[in-house]
Amino acid sequence: MQQHVQKIMRVTVGLVGAAAGTALGFFLILLLFALIEEMSGHRMMPRGAGWLFAIVFCGIAGWKVARYCYARLASSNRLGNLQLADFSWNTRRGRITLVAFIVYTAAFTLYVRSTEPFGWRMYAEDWFVLIAWFTGVPLAFLGSYLVYLWIMSAEKDRQDDN
Repeated sequence: MQQHVQKIMRVTVGLVGAAAGTALGFFLILLLFALIEEMSGHRMMPRGAGWLFAIVFCGIAGWKVARYCYARLASSNRLGNLQLADFSWNTRRGRITLVAFIVYTAAFTLYVRSTEPFGWRMYAEDWFVLIAWFTGVPLAFLGSYLVYLWIMSAEKDRQDDN
């Protein structure tokens, strides 16, 4: 039974990695075209199948990287010196992370609904800004929080060694 669960987890992690890799590849290509358009002043259009293949290859790379990371983490159950079990929803850190995300989502939604910063109609560039603020800020804070925990766990391990 345990092996069956492990196989399901590997496939699930692989699919999530593939989706993340595909999305990352897509947004990197969009960013590349936006930068080229901004610098040149001309409208750029992707031509040929190479752009599609680039996105597919990013998805495959995401699949491989996610499965590799899962295998490494499953064998050691650690990410550096940071215990992955610390982010269970039954721990204080996990609850803080969940509550912070819910509060930010509620506050951001309330702000957008009450002030209508984009007016009554949103254009394509408005959607990009909205999604960037909705996802970028929480990811930046989560990344900073993970780095902080990683640094603090290293100091705790050093104190334990003495």
